[in-house]
Order: sequence, then structure tokens, then C-alpha cells
Amino acid sequence: MISLIENLPPHVIGINISGKVKEEDYKKVLEPAIEKQHKTHDKLNCLIIYDTEIANFSSSAMLEDLKTDFKYYNKWNKVAIVVNKDYLKNVIGVVSAIIPGELKGFSPEEIEQAKTFVK
Repeated sequence: MISLIENLPPHVIGINISGKVKEEDYKKVLEPAIEKQHKTHDKLNCLIIYDTEIANFSSSAMLEDLKTDFKYYNKWNKVAIVVNKDYLKNVIGVVSAIIPGELKGFSPEEIEQAKTFVK
């Protein structure tokens, strides 16, 4: 499930990912939020909180995630990913080297630092 996080600055998209994640979560929640943000801001800042395992993503959700990432490839400015798995934080470090903008991983205990990073 993908839900939006409220009470963030207007230039920051907040996303909470939990439980089972399906393609329609991207199409009904995430993509409209990104498109709305993109209409008013040239660059995208995003706070993503992963509260689920990768195994909970359907294959169509993973494909939709990639399509969304690449659709806005040159628009990402700062992306903070809060995740409780050390190996995923390491993957974030590798991915951040190949995409434009800044991508940084945080542990759940560092949520306030993640918010500050995307502000």
C-alpha cells in the first residue's frame, strides 16, 4: 500500500510504503501526486518511508516503480529513503551514483534528518 505523508513543505512529496504493494498503488496514489508536484515545481524532492519488504511488491508494482523513476529521471532533486534494512541503504548508495539529484538512505531513527535533507 502506498499512502501520502501529510504536513511536509509544499515542495516535498511524502510517501509511506507498507504492506502489500500493487501496481494500482502507483497509478492511483503516487503518480498523481508526482504529476501534481511536477506541475508546480521544476525539481522534485521526495521523502519515502519503506515499512515493508521488497518481497511484498508485486512484479507489476516493481515495473511501475521503474517506469515512474525514469519518467521523471531528470526532475529528481533530493530523495530521502527511510528504510530499516542496512543492505538496502547500501544499494541506495550505489544507485545514487547513477541518477541525477541527491539520493540518500536513512534509518527509521533518522527520520528527522531525512525530512531536513529533502527540505
